[in-house]
This record gives sequence, C-alpha cells and structure tokens, in this order.
Amino acid sequence: MVVTKENTSDSWNSFVKDERPSNLRVRAIFLENLSGPVLQMLGAKFNIEPFFWSSSLNWIPSRYQEDPQAGTGDHITICLTFLRSMPSGTDAVRMDAGRSDKLLSLSSTNPSTLSESFHHLSKDIAMNTLKLNRPDDDRHPGTSAASTGCGQLLVLDLLSVHLIRSTEGSTIFSYHPSLPLPTTTAKDLQRRIRFAGQSVYWQKMFQRSPDPTFVLLTFLWHALYAWDEAFEHLYMHICTLETKAIKTNEKQLTNELHIIRAHQLHYSSLLANFTKTVEFIRDTRHPALESMDKKTQKQTRHLMNRECLMLLNEIKRLDMTREMQDKRLKNVMNLVFSTVNIEDSSRMKEMTEAAVRDSAAVG
Repeated sequence: MVVTKENTSDSWNSFVKDERPSNLRVRAIFLENLSGPVLQMLGAKFNIEPFFWSSSLNWIPSRYQEDPQAGTGDHITICLTFLRSMPSGTDAVRMDAGRSDKLLSLSSTNPSTLSESFHHLSKDIAMNTLKLNRPDDDRHPGTSAASTGCGQLLVLDLLSVHLIRSTEGSTIFSYHPSLPLPTTTAKDLQRRIRFAGQSVYWQKMFQRSPDPTFVLLTFLWHALYAWDEAFEHLYMHICTLETKAIKTNEKQLTNELHIIRAHQLHYSSLLANFTKTVEFIRDTRHPALESMDKKTQKQTRHLMNRECLMLLNEIKRLDMTREMQDKRLKNVMNLVFSTVNIEDSSRMKEMTEAAVRDSAAVG
C-alpha cells in the first residue's frame, strides 16, 4: 500500500477494514521503509504510542508496559542496543547520514531538527564502531583499526519490538528505522525468527504454553547470538595483539589497546541493559494468564522463569568473557610498558657508560 497526501483518507479506510486472520495465535509484522503517515495509521489502529517510533528512530533504550487489562492483555515495548560483527568491507556509517532526503520525517517533527538529530546519532554510532582489520591492512595507524586475521567490524545494532498481548490474538511489531546505518534488516530478522519458530524446541514450547511472550524471547536470542559472535572475533583480535606485543614494541600498539578497552567499558553497560530487559520480561506477566486454569499458569511461569534464567546465565557468561578479555588487554599493556622501560633502562646505561668514558678521556 502506497500512502500519499492525496489518498491518505482512502488508505486509512482501507487499512481499518483489513481484518486479522482468525486462525492466528501470534502474528509477527516486520516494518521497514515506512513513511510518517503509515506509522501514524499503524499507531492509531493498534494503539501504539508515538514514543515507540521516536525511541526507535533515536536509539533510546527502553522497556515498559502499557494498558494492562486484567484477564485480557497489555502492550510491551522493548528497545535494545546490542553488538554484532560484520565484514569490514561494509561502511559502518555513510557520509550522507545527515541528509534530509535519507531520513524518515514524521509530520509532528521539524524536518531540520530531525535531520540534525540523526546526524548526531550517526556520528555517535560511528564512534562506537570498532574496526578489526586484516594483517596486511596498516593504512590507519593510531586509530581503532588494528591488525588481525578476522577483518571484521564490531558495530551497534538495534532491536525494537512492540508486543500486543491479547486473548483475541497477539501481534508483534519489529520496527527497523530507515537510517543509513548497518542494522539488521526486516527481511533478515524475519527469516531468523521464522527458522527459530520452526525448530522442535520452540514448537514444543509454544504448544505447552499459550503465552505469546515466548515468541518475544526468540528476538532476544538473536541479540545474544550476535553478542557471542562479536566477542569471538574480538578475542581473535586480542590474541593477535598479544603475539604482536611479544614480537615488537610499537607505540601505536598501546593506542589500539586503549581504544579497545574504552569500547569494552561501553559493552559492559550494554550487557547490563540486556540483563534488565530480560528481567523485565520475566517479571511482567501476561495479564490474560489470570483467567486461565491453575495448571496452565503454573506451567507458563515455570517455563518463563527457566527460559529467562538461561538468557541471564548466557549474558553473565558474555560479561565474564568481556572481563577476561579486558584482563588480557591489561596484561598486554603491561607487557608493552615493561618492554619500553627495559629499553629505556638499556639506553640510559649506554649513555652513562659513554659519559664515564668521555670523562676518563678528558681527565
């Protein structure tokens, strides 16, 4: 459906009359490349607050519950920033990120203000992009580029999901803002969630519990797998730096180590936010479960606690991996400083001996 200023009214009437299929328990809709009027139509029909769109556009981490109705349902919003790895041949942030014709403007927002906001957002994302170059790539000494065999970029990605839980049928919206950033596309995420839903493990889970929140957990597992892959590539990079530190004592190496440690501090806060998101989902129970039998309630609570505990344990493992990598970075930095101190001491010794010889010759 294409919505323009001329056909807004007709498009709205057609959109409202479109009915949901009766045989669906949970429907997932992946949104991408949508204009402001279409977002407004979606918000009006499904009672989605504008803050969901704005927080997604501006990468504002958020998690909250809306309109809880006992025995019926509610709305849950999750906006989560996570880390993922991608080939280094991809531009992390294009130079035209601030151009107004590349931006999605809402009618209630000043276009110039929106363009400036996105420009600052793109620069912020670029600053948090860690480049891990191949061994033969030494074109950017003194920057975050480092010599490694993986040739990857560690970039920030966004998971923006709005879940409508209802006894009449639940709906999940995954919003992918039209920004010139290397985020996961709607098509890619839809394919991964579909494959996850076809697995035997999740099919049994959906059969044992009517709670649509379990579908939301598959989105979080996508973010978790991305974290795991990114840390694996970062570990390879750190191992390369360790080998390089043993063989050489380049000054630029210390700059690279400091840059990576700065990124590690940011990753720590992102993982903490990930933990809070999982805890929020675990503690925000589906209001419709109150109208179900005790056996279903008990089984759903047990499954939800178990699945969230698995996620929390995996996040804890990721944070322990981050701490281990940070310790190895610190160890490499100590090695570099020790090597430099030893060389300085050797030079001072040679200078002292030369001064003594000169004094003896003069005498």
